[in-house]
Amino acid sequence: MKPRIFISSTIYDFRDLRSALKHWLEALGFEVMLSEFNDFTKPLDVNSYQACLEAIGRAQYFVLLVGSRTGGFYNKAESVTITRKEFQTAYELFGEGKLKLLTFVRTEVWNLRDDRKALERLLRDEYQARFEIPDDEVKRIARHGSTIVNDANVTFDFLGEIGRLDQMKAAVAGQAPLPRGNWIHQFSTFGEILDALRVEFGIADNMNRAVLVENLKREIESNVRSLVSRAHTGQIRGHFTRLSIARARYAGSVEHGSVYAPHEVQAILAFMNRGFWSGLGLSTRTLDQAVLSGEFLEHDLASGTAETTYLHELLVLLGEEISRLRRIYEYSVRDDWAKLYDQIEQAQNGATIPNLDLLAVMSAADRQENILHLARRLYQYLHGEPAPAALTLPRDPSPLDPPGTAPGGGIEADQLHGWMLSSQPA
Repeated sequence: MKPRIFISSTIYDFRDLRSALKHWLEALGFEVMLSEFNDFTKPLDVNSYQACLEAIGRAQYFVLLVGSRTGGFYNKAESVTITRKEFQTAYELFGEGKLKLLTFVRTEVWNLRDDRKALERLLRDEYQARFEIPDDEVKRIARHGSTIVNDANVTFDFLGEIGRLDQMKAAVAGQAPLPRGNWIHQFSTFGEILDALRVEFGIADNMNRAVLVENLKREIESNVRSLVSRAHTGQIRGHFTRLSIARARYAGSVEHGSVYAPHEVQAILAFMNRGFWSGLGLSTRTLDQAVLSGEFLEHDLASGTAETTYLHELLVLLGEEISRLRRIYEYSVRDDWAKLYDQIEQAQNGATIPNLDLLAVMSAADRQENILHLARRLYQYLHGEPAPAALTLPRDPSPLDPPGTAPGGGIEADQLHGWMLSSQPA
């Protein structure tokens, strides 16, 4: 599931910024909820404010933007705006460990608050006693509205609640624990918000790329599981290894035949029986998506073109090998396959078998060997292994392919993972 983010702020003075932030986060693969968009459920029989508050409970992150406008009131008698109520709801969920808070306040608003606090101290220290100014009047002067903040009293009280100022004072006095979740990021530009979010969300790559990588790992594991089995020694081996002793005998063109000893005929039958069709269900759904997305290409600034990378080349080669294997299966009609199996079974004492008859068998083994090799290299690279100096295939993709194809046992997840990342031969 995509990480879900609820963005809270007054809409009037943040409309463009909210839209830009939504676009940026969604491009990275996050799901973003904004009240002005129809992107989360809003029950028609529930008050709009209440619908927003309930939506916060479905988010993993709550991003608060505090600017110069207070916005509409949720409870005017207590000077609680809808934005402040959303924060209070989110803070309760934060306290329960259900979401994370990220708060941003415009630098000019923060500076104005500091200036007004200094003004209030000046009034109290220098003028209050001399001119008999009541406390309420001192506070009213220090918090009068301006072109920067339309209701300084409400905004400054809200900032005090976000920063947990009363609890901080009590904590400093040793009367309470230090508050949590009271960090406030100041910003003047959109980029400063993005920089803070990159750190908080750990965004090194964009989320779409991260999702592709995780899905690739799963697809590779599933495909490899189809192509390997565990021997009685506990070692994992590709199904094609059953054919290796007979594969070396296959020589010459398709017009010729190759001579096989009895144990080599048995190896051919074992592969035909348990290994040949093992790649029939290989998936390339995520692999194709990764190639077509261009996520793993690099942009060359000098030429203005997209340049291939080791990872992208691996994806392309793996897709090509799986495609070749699929065409071998298309070439191998199952009725003819059964007849071929019976024919070879009759030669268990050793015989010369036409190369054409075994073309699909040998080709499938070669393709499986290449697929397993590429899949493991890809898996290792996705887990942080460095790219080798050169990308090579164990088997040439052309000599044994049928027309139109040119250019096991139960294995536990932890064991498969370890073997995939090891240098143990396939």
